[in-house]
Amino acid sequence: MNSRQTLIELKSVTARVRNIPILPATSWKIEAGHHWAVIGPNGSGKSTLVGILTGRVPVIKGHTVRPC
Repeated sequence: MNSRQTLIELKSVTARVRNIPILPATSWKIEAGHHWAVIGPNGSGKSTLVGILTGRVPVIKGHTVRPC
């Protein structure tokens, strides 16, 4: 059993930017105590991923879980 607290989780998320579906079926879990670095070239989706995590970019499939 996992004893780490989930801070946010993406479950099969596909987002939309300018009516274009992006990051199809992306799943990711961020847990307390974990450290992540998101790297990539310009235009690879880093800012979009942050937008999904913060709720600024609309999710059109899947869902984001933000435990209380």
